[in-house]
Amino acid sequence: VMGIMASYRYAMAVYVMADDPTTKIRACVRRSCEVMHKRKLELFTLDLSFIGWTLLLSLAQSMLLNFGTVIAMTLTMFASLFLNVYKNCAQAAFYQEYAVGKVDLPDPEDEAAEELS
Repeated sequence: VMGIMASYRYAMAVYVMADDPTTKIRACVRRSCEVMHKRKLELFTLDLSFIGWTLLLSLAQSMLLNFGTVIAMTLTMFASLFLNVYKNCAQAAFYQEYAVGKVDLPDPEDEAAEELS
């Protein structure tokens, strides 16, 4: 259990390093601890929300095994690639929201109205 808590405590260190590559490793780990203070449960529930996709992928793989091992492994490899990208984007958004702050994106409808006037 303590190892799981530590992995969530240090989960944002990679994103801190990506934000500023000149940051020292210890500073990235320290910043990750600051970001994750009292937010470990939120990241855990975010990770938990992907269990359905993982189970669906496992079910698809077991169903595809009837068509051949190579086909099943190839298709599920590509599907797991997309799932991992989706999970990483969700974690990056988590970091963006809590470490950097909310980014105000322009509303496309407002831009369209300004172009028309």
